Amino acid sequence: MEKRIFIKDIGNITVRKNKLAKSIRLKIIPKKGLVVTIPAFCAYEEAYRAIEFRKLWIQKHLNEIKELEENDKILLTQFPLNTYEHTLHIEEKDIENYEVETVGKTITIYKSSQILFESSKNQEYLKFLISEIYRFEAKKFIPKRVQFFAQLFKLNYNRVSIKNQKTRWGSCSSQNNLNFNLNLMKLPEHLRDYVILHELAHTIEKNHQESFWKLLDSFTDKKAKKLDKELNQFNHLVGLD
Repeated sequence: MEKRIFIKDIGNITVRKNKLAKSIRLKIIPKKGLVVTIPAFCAYEEAYRAIEFRKLWIQKHLNEIKELEENDKILLTQFPLNTYEHTLHIEEKDIENYEVETVGKTITIYKSSQILFESSKNQEYLKFLISEIYRFEAKKFIPKRVQFFAQLFKLNYNRVSIKNQKTRWGSCSSQNNLNFNLNLMKLPEHLRDYVILHELAHTIEKNHQESFWKLLDSFTDKKAKKLDKELNQFNHLVGLD
């Protein structure tokens, strides 16, 4: 069960009842705001009391989330925008919605002059389109790079998938299926290669014990930990900060 309520100084709040919940949990989610989960046996008044008790904490973190959302906005000044292989331009046109034109490696997005650049509709459309361009580039580049390193170091893997993962750069399943985040295409080349090698190392060593790092060091000229630390600087791209 889910209920939406409004509380002064906080705004709209989602209260969910969960049969598996044993206590009240408060979570602030970007674009959704405060979500309160309560055990199924609790009355909704318990959620209100928990919110009132944590009101200062909630207000502080709501402000932080709003600031993050502002920083996540695409700005007109970012165009022309360069991806790994393409250059994106945006132009206004007397059309109803959007048009996209691709000439070689140049992509022009034509936007209706009636759609505000800062509007949520425009922001969501641009983010979707840019994400799809990175997905296209990743599908073209990453499987070939995985194959190159697998042959170089005599490693076996099953298949490669490209996903828009929210909290990781890549993963390796127990069946040696490799998943990679499409945002890898935003990384410097040496860090993109590091992530690929990291997941390929998991085809041999499934955890992060000392033997894993020794193996990865053998692939990276003994720079595994250094590269891993450098990668942390880009973790905001996959929601790890």
